[in-house]
Amino acid sequence: MGRGSIATAVLLTGFVLFGPVWGQGTDQTIPKENEKALAKGPETLDQITLHYQGYDKDRIGPVGFSHKKHAMQYEVNCWDCHHRYGDGKKNNWVPWGEETEKCIDCHNPIKKQDGAIKLMTAFHLNCKVCHKERDVYKGEIGAYKECGKCHLKAVRIENQGYVSNIMGPVIFQHRKHESRYLNLEGKGITCAECHHDYVNKRNVWTEEDNVKNCGAQECHSPEAAKGVRPYKLRFAYHKKCKGCHNALVMAGKAKDAPYKKCSRCHEKNSR
Repeated sequence: MGRGSIATAVLLTGFVLFGPVWGQGTDQTIPKENEKALAKGPETLDQITLHYQGYDKDRIGPVGFSHKKHAMQYEVNCWDCHHRYGDGKKNNWVPWGEETEKCIDCHNPIKKQDGAIKLMTAFHLNCKVCHKERDVYKGEIGAYKECGKCHLKAVRIENQGYVSNIMGPVIFQHRKHESRYLNLEGKGITCAECHHDYVNKRNVWTEEDNVKNCGAQECHSPEAAKGVRPYKLRFAYHKKCKGCHNALVMAGKAKDAPYKKCSRCHEKNSR
């Protein structure tokens, strides 16, 4: 079985993982010459989105994997997830001197291949078994079978950075948008229709890239000046969401896509 990573899965390009818990509970040791290279630990790699959109069915939605918490707070040993098995069936993966490949490079999403189990099976075995062993749901046996415990169903969109925020948050139905709703062409909505990273006016974002918060640094600031690129956060949301809904209604392809009345999307502001 080739190199893999529970963290990198399908949305991240290769990266090298480091941190103070690498050798915990194993016979793995960090060579002296690599100590400097390991100075930048998992704190530099926080939230990772695990998702593969290529499944024709059973698309439950992405998983937001908190790599930093698993490595630093939960003290999950890095070798518990990262692996590369040689002929002796011993995990000889190391975090230095090479890039960490994506899980999908070895674990085929559709079928078992070259002795490696399918991608979904690999994730479920690794994550669910670990969660049961650590009793993360405190005896709730059924919780391990609830997809929504890990897979994203809806996103609460709000930003406390607004000086004046008269509208309440929006509950964005992520799973419905990616698996049920259709775009203007009558096809499923692709990730890149919302997620983007523009270089020379071209969206270069792909499923293999991580998903950042829309209001993250160097993206859409809640208080950006009018007309400045990237657009102000509120304007970016309205332009994308209302623009799509309006186009669908005007084309007669959606009867109930809200784009005029604020309360159709926004919850009542409790402040």
